[in-house]
Amino acid sequence: MIEKLGMSGEVTVSIRKGKKQKITNSINNELKSEIASSLRNARSFFVGGSLFGTDNFATPTSGENGIIVHTSSASHETKMTSVAVNTSSNTITLVSSTKADGSSYTLTGAKCGHDYSSDAFATDYASTTFSQSVADGQQLDLTWVITLS
Repeated sequence: MIEKLGMSGEVTVSIRKGKKQKITNSINNELKSEIASSLRNARSFFVGGSLFGTDNFATPTSGENGIIVHTSSASHETKMTSVAVNTSSNTITLVSSTKADGSSYTLTGAKCGHDYSSDAFATDYASTTFSQSVADGQQLDLTWVITLS
């Protein structure tokens, strides 16, 4: 993790009436560790405790968190069954399981994030597009893993 953080620095050295030169420098591992730790802590905090909980494809609830799926015309929350953070592998895993009850859906993609409102998350974690039909009575299970590297 520490070695994969893309960081760089530069020092400008100037002597009056002399040449100006730029010298690259390396970033200390202590700073890399501090940033990685901060991101891990923020990641688990900002998933939030109010997860989507409706058992079928309902209109997403404002202020809640997790995974939504969308059709060409509407967004639907998926029932979150778990959110797990693994700081040793720098991953967050969001899992949902939702049953189509009374309707069929042709899904075109999904988003995951924090604090849903007005067809968007205040903080988007990730989004994807796909084509998947879910017939009445079928269950859609999603497992979304995000890795910080």
